[in-house]
Amino acid sequence: MAASIRCDVSGLSAQWEKIESIRDRVRGGGFLVEPVNADGGLDVSNKLAIKSIDALIFVLVRVADTKVLKIPDIEPLRTCVSEIYALMNREVDQSRVDDDAWALRHLAGFVKRKAQKSLVSLAARTHDFISQPSPDLQELVDEIRARGEDALPMIAEEAPPLTLPDPEDCMQLE
Repeated sequence: MAASIRCDVSGLSAQWEKIESIRDRVRGGGFLVEPVNADGGLDVSNKLAIKSIDALIFVLVRVADTKVLKIPDIEPLRTCVSEIYALMNREVDQSRVDDDAWALRHLAGFVKRKAQKSLVSLAARTHDFISQPSPDLQELVDEIRARGEDALPMIAEEAPPLTLPDPEDCMQLE
């Protein structure tokens, strides 16, 4: 049963490879998760989440699929990050693979906590992304919306009629 609630990230690298912005960034010498700090660190922040949304969105979808919002384990994430660099014919240090994997894991937890606390970012880029998703991600957005429609509760008109027991039967004392 424990295995069923794990966040499955298999195939993540293949999804990342299909996104043009990720392909261009990684093939152009950048990294899967680009630093936003002057020191080059990958400290979790709204800025880093927004800048890495093209890679992070797929991790968040996998987290949402677990139904208990389980954050992915680090080893499978390391494997996926390593695979994306291999697919892009990039040789990077193992420490960079670790940094990207940990950053994605921490960002997923960061977004999860923000969502649970209902803390919405006021950054303009976030609102642009929500209102006008990237064409590269439109297929993913449509898929998520389709899954959500299946999970919607029925409307009142579709509900079976509610029959209540006679109050007199319930109140009788023996």
